[in-house]
Amino acid sequence: MNLKIKLILLFTCIVIVAAGPLSIISMTSVKNQANHDIQELMNSKASETVNQLDGWIGGNAKIIETLAAGLESSDISSAAKAVSLKAAFQNYKDQNISNIYAGFEDGSYWDGSGWFEAGYDPRARPWYKDAKTKGEMYYSSPYIDAGSKDFTISIAKPLKDSNDSITGVVSEDIMLNDMTKMIQSINLNGLGYAFLIDQNGAVIAHPDNKLAGKNLKDTPELGSSTADLLSAASGRTDYSYNGSDRQLYFKRCLAQAGL
Repeated sequence: MNLKIKLILLFTCIVIVAAGPLSIISMTSVKNQANHDIQELMNSKASETVNQLDGWIGGNAKIIETLAAGLESSDISSAAKAVSLKAAFQNYKDQNISNIYAGFEDGSYWDGSGWFEAGYDPRARPWYKDAKTKGEMYYSSPYIDAGSKDFTISIAKPLKDSNDSITGVVSEDIMLNDMTKMIQSINLNGLGYAFLIDQNGAVIAHPDNKLAGKNLKDTPELGSSTADLLSAASGRTDYSYNGSDRQLYFKRCLAQAGL
């Protein structure tokens, strides 16, 4: 599955080597082994976490795939479409899905939560226009939902008729609470912690909730390295924090196309 979520997973850790009366050669050997062990741990945790995130997002994308297939059926009335969206929202709202909705080329709009606003035109909304322009499954960048104040992503898919013409867009809003808890619970054996940023460097999930929304570009320790880690698929950068040497391992979380 080609997921376009623009997220990067990072692990930061301190390399600690107990130093007694060791020769320089012995010290170097111990440090090299410590670095190797840490790198093995980080790579293992990164792969494990990426697979979890991939499955989590993929499961939510499958919901939209299934809904789209039903809504594209030519023999479904507008009333039936509304019922379908409401039923889907009731079924999945406990899975961090804050809403499921659909807009159509005639300007009509159906909302699983029952929300309605006179004059609302889905065709003018970013979720509709972006999915229509993409022409296939569309994944938004993380954003803060105006209502819940939680980090959220939207997954949307164009609806097409038998002639492959777009007739509308179905979309869901997914709160990232579970993803945040997943990142915060990663155990690095006391060596450090994991956190998540988006493709612009903004912190999405961090053990310190006060840092959510802050940007790595604005930190004196990592500001100069942020551009490099945002452009690479994976890697490591060394930096100093409060007088201690640290290593930052990073890995792009989900499959990217053209990024």
